[in-house]
Amino acid sequence: MRNPLNRRLPRELAKDWAKYAAISIMMILLISICSGMRVSNESLKQAYYDSFEKYTLEDGHITFDKPLPEELRAIFEEKGGMKLYSNSYFDEEEPVTGAVIRVYSQETEINKPCLLSGVMPSGEDEIAIDRVFAKNNDISVGDHITLNKKDLTITGFIALPNYSTLFQENTDSMFDSVHFSVAVMTQAGFDTVGSRSIEYNYAWLYNTEPADDIEAAERSDKFLDVVKDELTDYDEDIVKVQVDALTEKLEKAGEEYGEIFRKNFEDKVNEVTDSVEKGAKEYAEIYQKSIEEKMTEVSQNAQTGAAEYAQLLMTTGEKPDKSALSVEVDDYTFSLIESTVNTMISGGDSAMPSQQEILAHYLDEIRKPYKSELSVDVDDFAFGIIGKSVDAAIRGEEYSGPTEEEFRDAYLDSVKKPGREELSVELDDFLFGIVEDAADAEINGTDYEMPEDEAFEDEIDKTDIVAVDNYIPRYLNQAITFSIDDIGGDEAGTMVMCYMMIGLIAFIFAVTISNTITTEAGVIGTLRASGYTRGELVRHYMVLPIIVTLAAAVVGNILGYTALKDYCVDLYRSSYSLTDYVVVWDPSAFILSTVVPIILMLVINIIVLTTKLKLSPLKFLRHDLRKNRSKKAMRLNTKIPFRTRFSLRIFFTNLPGYIVMIVGILFGSVLIAFGDMMPRMLNEYQDIVTRDMISEYQYVVYDCDEAAEVTDSGAEKFAMASYDYTKPGYLTDSITVYGTLKNSQYIHADVPAGKVLISTGVNAKFGLNTGDTITLDEKYKRDTSYTLEIAGVYDYESSLAVFMNIDDFDGTFGKDEGYFTGYFSDSKLTELPDDDVATVITASDYTKLSTQLMVSMGGMMNIIKWFGALFFIIVVYVLCKQVIERNFQSIAMTKILGFRNGEIAALYIASTTFAVILGLLIAIPFIDVAMKLIVNGYLYTMMTGYFPMSISPVTYLVMFLTGLGCYIVVALLQMRKVSRVSKSEALKNVE
Repeated sequence: MRNPLNRRLPRELAKDWAKYAAISIMMILLISICSGMRVSNESLKQAYYDSFEKYTLEDGHITFDKPLPEELRAIFEEKGGMKLYSNSYFDEEEPVTGAVIRVYSQETEINKPCLLSGVMPSGEDEIAIDRVFAKNNDISVGDHITLNKKDLTITGFIALPNYSTLFQENTDSMFDSVHFSVAVMTQAGFDTVGSRSIEYNYAWLYNTEPADDIEAAERSDKFLDVVKDELTDYDEDIVKVQVDALTEKLEKAGEEYGEIFRKNFEDKVNEVTDSVEKGAKEYAEIYQKSIEEKMTEVSQNAQTGAAEYAQLLMTTGEKPDKSALSVEVDDYTFSLIESTVNTMISGGDSAMPSQQEILAHYLDEIRKPYKSELSVDVDDFAFGIIGKSVDAAIRGEEYSGPTEEEFRDAYLDSVKKPGREELSVELDDFLFGIVEDAADAEINGTDYEMPEDEAFEDEIDKTDIVAVDNYIPRYLNQAITFSIDDIGGDEAGTMVMCYMMIGLIAFIFAVTISNTITTEAGVIGTLRASGYTRGELVRHYMVLPIIVTLAAAVVGNILGYTALKDYCVDLYRSSYSLTDYVVVWDPSAFILSTVVPIILMLVINIIVLTTKLKLSPLKFLRHDLRKNRSKKAMRLNTKIPFRTRFSLRIFFTNLPGYIVMIVGILFGSVLIAFGDMMPRMLNEYQDIVTRDMISEYQYVVYDCDEAAEVTDSGAEKFAMASYDYTKPGYLTDSITVYGTLKNSQYIHADVPAGKVLISTGVNAKFGLNTGDTITLDEKYKRDTSYTLEIAGVYDYESSLAVFMNIDDFDGTFGKDEGYFTGYFSDSKLTELPDDDVATVITASDYTKLSTQLMVSMGGMMNIIKWFGALFFIIVVYVLCKQVIERNFQSIAMTKILGFRNGEIAALYIASTTFAVILGLLIAIPFIDVAMKLIVNGYLYTMMTGYFPMSISPVTYLVMFLTGLGCYIVVALLQMRKVSRVSKSEALKNVE
């Protein structure tokens, strides 16, 4: 038998068509987005994974500073269980766009290009570039670009499987499809460009595919260990040969140096000996003459004195004293006079002293020759030898000459040291200095300590030494994994958002049904009393929600599998360099986008209906739908004006609906704010980056030793390197370390010696502060990390950076004294030739993160913002409509009492206005807290790099005004509805 209740369904649908239409539109949008996103994602994911085999995607790549020797290549392939393919490339800047183009030769074995339009290059002057880059720069097939002054014709657009996302460096915080592109040329064309920046890259494929990323990580780590060990052994063998040759060279040079020095010393000894012998002869002659003069003088004085002494003695009979004599004699001569005269008077024999005794007495008084009196040029030491030897000979003594140490001390410094040109071994200043220092130590009898091993690095010819410049396994390669992670993440996020909103819509359904039950309480009571079961009524009131949901699901799926699918695909393909794809009809898309929402709707509505219909038929007949016995309304203060009390009574009566409305307002407000905030935040980030630029230009040179000297006073040397920093719970981030000069004109802060300053970005993202330490790891080296003490925070928001003195930089990271990376400058440095410059960092390099996000997300942000506004309108409209409909009888009664439509609308709209404004006001702190939790608790942990989160006050204003504007539209519609309420409604359902 046909259920008579079904006759009511068309009338109910016609009566509430606006409500059901609004809900249907929202559900159609949500389901179409969910299904479109799911189908497009599954299609793109299938194409992504199929490209691994179709285009022979690498399992990883490793880059060396020179071509890999075949013997090493064979060892790597054997021990790594893989095959290595040469996959070299070069980067060149395109002068018109300023973009960096990474050019590969056309590969037929690995990372094969997918041609999306045009044709592949066939001539030396032809090139195919990335499709997304071309789109972002308005480049067409047939246009021309210039690389290294060579004009090239673009023949087609491609996608490389290893560059589904255009990351120039794997450590970049964001890909850049505006200023970076990959390209392919023929091998002949690749060679004719003549780039100086060729990277010797080798891609590998495992002999057996890893089962998952865990196995891939284990095999990658094992291969990296093989690379480290084999390169260490290979390089050590090269170094050992050179060290042995260097040691032999130093030993030979030392022997030759010693022989030459000994010969020079002997020559010096002979020279001094000859000078001493000749000088001694002259010295003795001059000295002898002085002795003879002295002896003659003494003899004459003695004779004269003796005659006077004898005469005075005979005349006076007394012995005269020395002063009585006319000649001046000393005591010794006077004693000789006395002795001689007395002997003569006594008639005895005279016992005069010998000539040698007299000479010995007067020798010290005799003037010795001066050095200037000699015809030979002698120094003080040699003159001393002459004096001592002659004096000893005159005195009849022996003189053995100076000791060897005395002679060495006197003449060692004056002995001519051998020059480099005198050695048969060719040495540079450093090695010759070692030979000199070692010889000096040996001569002086001291120990010589060789310089540290690091000091010999410049002596080692590194031409054949192989070093790793880059190493990225596939599972860590952002250029490969970022797109698929983003596609999967977007899908999950979109599905969660859809389910949450569908759940909210289900609650709206529940509220509307609850209001319908309240409105039709008498009918329900009559039906229950007539024998209709609770289940039959539940099924009856579930029919329209199910019909609306199913209709929305059908329309939503049709749109999702057609227009929305294409839109979602284009959305991803506008950001990612994806290969071609085919649509995959995945059953899970239907289940997740249609079946799950329907079940969610059914469950929520059944729960609400079952709960509401548990009351007895008598309660329904009495319109008493409260579960408790008390029917007493909340007491309001009588001092409150009537209209205010009336509006408050309406508000509290419809409180559950208003709570759902406020929750919906919060959802809509977050979407509106997010859509408005991101573009503003990215624009502000561009301003921050421009403001925080250390200098207008940062020149990075290839080799600081070979680069031309810059005399510009505005140029300042700096050192720069990137190291990894890992904090638990975060992705490994790349930290840029700057070494700057003391009193730098570009870094406006004093950096204490031995400590560092961290940027505001490091402080904000990782929570590091003054007094903490930061440990930086060097890539591709075992156990090579540097722990630095933080002295403060430097106001630098644009990136993750550490600042230290350049001397500390060189010492900490093992650089040579005087090492630098490039120059800070606020003007172009014309003194640096292009051949010396590796790159020039300008504002565009720093703003590429925000530029790419603007390109990728700009359109999506507007969609999110207006979707939020639409959601806001529908939620408020449906629930506001329920408030009006629930109070039809009261509205009709107020009309009978003489209230005008405007006054009545003001009474009923006021409570809704209060709820909306309350929701919008709550949304302001809610948005602030929600965004900070999302950014700090999720975004910072799931992304590398940093950009400061900021919510412009304008965003809150836009959110509030947009919400208010949406509500005004709804309020006008509801005022129109109030005006249409008939006075006859007051006579209906009167008990």
